[in-house]
Amino acid sequence: MSTKPETKKKKEKSEDLSPEDQLLKQKIHDLVEQICDLNNAQETTLTSLKELTIEVRKSTSLRTAIPKAMKFLKEHYNRLEEAFNLLIPGPRKQHFADFLSLVCNALKDNYENDCLRFLQQGTRQVNLEELGEEYILNLSGDLANEYLNLLEEGKDVADIHELTKQILPVMFRTGNELTIVDLLLEVDRLDLLQEHMHQDNFMRIFNYLVASVNYTADNVEFETIMNTLYSVAMYLRNYGSALRVAIRWNSREKVMEVLSQCTDEGLRKQFCFMLGRHR
Repeated sequence: MSTKPETKKKKEKSEDLSPEDQLLKQKIHDLVEQICDLNNAQETTLTSLKELTIEVRKSTSLRTAIPKAMKFLKEHYNRLEEAFNLLIPGPRKQHFADFLSLVCNALKDNYENDCLRFLQQGTRQVNLEELGEEYILNLSGDLANEYLNLLEEGKDVADIHELTKQILPVMFRTGNELTIVDLLLEVDRLDLLQEHMHQDNFMRIFNYLVASVNYTADNVEFETIMNTLYSVAMYLRNYGSALRVAIRWNSREKVMEVLSQCTDEGLRKQFCFMLGRHR
């Protein structure tokens, strides 16, 4: 008796879908069937993966609370990952990994750096700029976490640094400068910051890094942050900010360098006033 209301509820739920949504749900189901059938030819699997990727990206590009393609794909995720694990290494598995990297953050229940893990097993030909801001932000979190894991295990971190370089331009374009700073501090590559900084984003990053100095773990991190701040400020000829760093750094050499390179007499007088107050 208890199964009838359940069946009725499922039926009502299905009937709530518009004809267009029902078609999308069926299409996703059919594509998953093709992908998970390991007896299919490799070309069949690759074509289905490409079509499913298009549907997912089309859906996630719309500003909706829950993208429909992802909603319909959710019930199939575990099966997709099981099929992936059964594949032998090769092009089919690499393209499969690219797809799982794209969707795992939203669909996997027990997530643990899987976006990065699948990306590293993939083709390495994915255009990261096309995958969207949410994907990039999630990947940046994975990179920071995995870097710490690799350090603890004494393993090579070159791939983490390479992927960090690749996502920096995207993150700057989407206005995620502060997340970038956190990532670069986590992976010990603050030196990558300077080439992406300009007059428009300088003060926001500068002020955030200055505040971060108060929470440095050791002298090495302190020196790295101060050196980055000073180098960028001098590069952009923001001598006021460079002097602030030199004073905070307590570096007479840097103070004299700022004063010698700044040719604006009005600024030089203000700097002397600042130095007098500091003394």
